[in-house]
This record gives sequence, structure tokens and C-alpha cells, in this order.
Amino acid sequence: MNLPNLKQYYHATVLSSIIQTRPGAQAPQWKHLEAEWANNTSTDNLVWIPKLNRPQLQDCLPTTTLSLKIWDGARPLLTNNSIISKAMPLKSIAHIIPDFNYRIWERHGIQFLHQIITNTGLATFASLQNSHKLPIVAHYSYRQLDSWLRIQIQEKTISTQTQKMTAFEEMYISPTPPQKVISSIYTTLPTKCKLHEHRFIKAWETETHKKFTEPEWEQHYVLFNIPVSLPKPDRYLIFHINIVALGALAQNWLSQTIPSIPMCIQQKSHAGHFETTMRRQTTPPNKPHKQYRRYWEIAWDKWETYKSGTTGNLPS
Repeated sequence: MNLPNLKQYYHATVLSSIIQTRPGAQAPQWKHLEAEWANNTSTDNLVWIPKLNRPQLQDCLPTTTLSLKIWDGARPLLTNNSIISKAMPLKSIAHIIPDFNYRIWERHGIQFLHQIITNTGLATFASLQNSHKLPIVAHYSYRQLDSWLRIQIQEKTISTQTQKMTAFEEMYISPTPPQKVISSIYTTLPTKCKLHEHRFIKAWETETHKKFTEPEWEQHYVLFNIPVSLPKPDRYLIFHINIVALGALAQNWLSQTIPSIPMCIQQKSHAGHFETTMRRQTTPPNKPHKQYRRYWEIAWDKWETYKSGTTGNLPS
């Protein structure tokens, strides 16, 4: 049965509401109710603001908090920039720049950041006057934008390089109602995101001077009985500390068919150093993550089993 992932489908449904409330779209009735509880601030304005700069909402609806949490997790997958997106509406910038008059820009057809950014930064005020008939009174807010944008470029929170917008960003800035919003977001969520790629896989490949494809990694997960359904960071972590896997690799140090183990334990003479490292790592921090602590406990048990010579279900 081709059933969807219900959690991802729910997240796609929540994220689709951002498209429904984009600038220029007819606002649904629930948007006004949400804004009443969020100090007249809509979710579609808050999502584009970096989390650290986002205004604190004291009495907002639980659905607003949940929507922002889902968005923060999916943002790197839905935009081409992890901090500031070029699809950001100027109305959102008013929450970052004090006294920023975005209305004068909207009255002249400028609603989104991508409309005023060039490869070198903010477009000149003269060019914006020619293209959008901006009045001279907008020059003060232009200077505010220019100062803020220079800081973002310097801190690399936004890229001025020409790059194609994602499907989500295209739907958000579209003047016409987009079609199949939920399905488009749903197919985007499970995709691989380079910002979420665990540093372990890079360190492993750097040390072994090899590159392993995604199918090869999936094969190793199955070989070492690691559930493929787990999130990628969890799978990498289990693979890293799974002593059954290390025991299997120890049987054939020169194997070219599976990722080699780190150099510090490629020689049996370094097994003591590895055990010391393991023993140090099994000392949990003050508030350990329960899931990771369980992984370490399992790993230590398997290491003791491997040392005793009872290999159990070691893969051949």
C-alpha cells in the first residue's frame, strides 16, 4: 500500500498555510483570529524572520507555536538560504528594523526582497525610482534596508549570487494561487538536505580517502541491522558506536567493500586506546539525551561481548 508518511503529510499541511497567507492572497478567516492572539502579527510574517530576531509572543495560540516549530525544522529544505531568504516579504523586515516603513514600498509594487536585490547588493535608489516610481520620501527606508543588507552580506546570512528559487519560494511569491501546494511540500520534506548532513560521514570519508554513495551507506545499515527508518544523524551515530560493526570490520581490516574504520582502531594494538575512549564516552553528561545514552549502553555491552570472544550475530 502506498500510504504517505502521516507526520510529514501533517507538516506539509501546516506549511501550506504559509502559502495561503502570502502577501496579496485573500486571507482566510482563521488568519485574523490567529493575529488577534499574536499581537496582530501573522505567522507568514514571523516565519521569514531568523529565530534569534523573532519577536516573542506571550499569549499566541498553540497552533502558532507549532507552526513556527515545524517551519524552523523544514526551512533549510524549503529555501535556498538557511538564514535570510530572498522570498522574504518586506513586511517581515519591519519586525527587525525599527520604524521601517514597508507600506510605501508595497504601494509601489515591491513586496519581496528578491525584487530589490542584485548580484552586488541592494539595487540603487535611482533604478528603483525608474522601475517602480518610488517617491523621494522612501529614501530613508531605503537607507535602512541598505545598512541592514550590508550586515547580512558581511555575515553571510544571505547570498546575493543569482540562484534559482525553490518550488516553495516560487509558490510564495507567485501572484496567482499555486496548485498542488501540499503535495509539492510533501515531496520536498524527505529529500536530503546538505545542512542536515551529519559531520560523521564527512569525517569518515576524509579519513579513509574514499567516497561512498547513498546506496552503499544504506547497504551497510542493513548489514549491521540498523533501522533505515531512523533519522540520518541517529543512523550515523549508531553506525559509529555499533561495536558489532567494528567487530565485523576487525575480521578483515583490508576490506574494500565496506567503509574502513577510523585509523585509531585499525590496528589491534590500538584496541586498548579504543576501549579507554569508549569507557570515557559512557560517562553520561548531567542531562543526557535518553536516546543517545541508550545507544552508548548498547555499544558498551556489545564491546564487552566482542572482547569475551562471543561474537553473537556478527555479520560474516
